[in-house]
Amino acid sequence: MTPTKTLIRDTDPQKVLDLIDDWKAAFAALETHAETYKGYVERPGGSYWEGLTADAASSRAREDYTAISKLRDVVDTASRTISNTVTTTLMPALANAQQIIDNAESYEGVTVNEDLSITYDPPAGTGEATAEKNRKAIAAAAEELAEAAETWWAAEQTAAE
Repeated sequence: MTPTKTLIRDTDPQKVLDLIDDWKAAFAALETHAETYKGYVERPGGSYWEGLTADAASSRAREDYTAISKLRDVVDTASRTISNTVTTTLMPALANAQQIIDNAESYEGVTVNEDLSITYDPPAGTGEATAEKNRKAIAAAAEELAEAAETWWAAEQTAAE
């Protein structure tokens, strides 16, 4: 798959960052619940208990809490990695491609096509010298758009991995 104008326009990396925030909040809450559960097992009804059953239950509660804490650490690490990739690599390249499209389409006679090529149909009354100057500027913009789209797409694939 290659990037298209629609794909570039419709991509919103903030949705991924919001999802990451939701992951972190969910696992923080899960860890809090696991800690509460561990406390209830170790002191049911607020009192201490003893014996083999108490030892086994407390041991299991600590193991459960440790497993959830480790999982939260994994989620936090993955969240940081993904967030850093999105904000430092993906978002700038995407914003650049989106801005090039917006800038190009703000000029009369300029069309950014779905395949990211840019065409120019000089408006009526445009002199040949001006039209030629505009064609050169459009060619440069098309090249810059292709590079920005390629950079963004590579960052998108890295983030997806």
